[in-house]
Amino acid sequence: MTNYTENMFEIPIHHISCDGWESKKERLLELVKDSDLDYQFNESVKSNFHQKGKYNKEIEDIFIDEINEFCNSFRLLFSRMNSSWFQSSETNDHHSIHNHGAVGYTAVCYIEYDSDVHTPTQFIAPYLNPLTGNVIRYCPKVSEGSIVFFPSMIPHYAERNDSEKRRTIVSFNIDVEVNHQLNEFLSFIDGLQLT
Repeated sequence: MTNYTENMFEIPIHHISCDGWESKKERLLELVKDSDLDYQFNESVKSNFHQKGKYNKEIEDIFIDEINEFCNSFRLLFSRMNSSWFQSSETNDHHSIHNHGAVGYTAVCYIEYDSDVHTPTQFIAPYLNPLTGNVIRYCPKVSEGSIVFFPSMIPHYAERNDSEKRRTIVSFNIDVEVNHQLNEFLSFIDGLQLT
């Protein structure tokens, strides 16, 4: 057998810059305004998590193009949005380490976000650095109107907002399934290219 090195695990994350962002932002801020944002679960972040799912239809409508792009990139079929909520961080607010369950995918869209003073969601690998035993962190590059899709099981958190500017996001969980037809078609195309 030949000697080789390869990556044992990969955890993909998908970043999209929303098309028509100004219109989407306006619609989202109207929903935020209508939401009952307050401090919950001993967290230092305002949220309407207790209403999770109240705006699923509206949020799905706003992001259906981005959801479909994500699903096509990962050869998945979108089943449904199973929950959604807004979060707003004022000065000194933060959100501690958590995940969104063992299966499915989660998205975070940055509605009010200033990259000069705010930090994006911080992700933590589900394993430690094998040389140091330290936690492995990942910080995506985002801007206002960015939407990031990631596996729901990945631990993540929001650092303290040290600015006077509010940081507002919408997060949602989606149920997906493997797109067998697309996988079969792409396997067929790959087979044609090999002959």
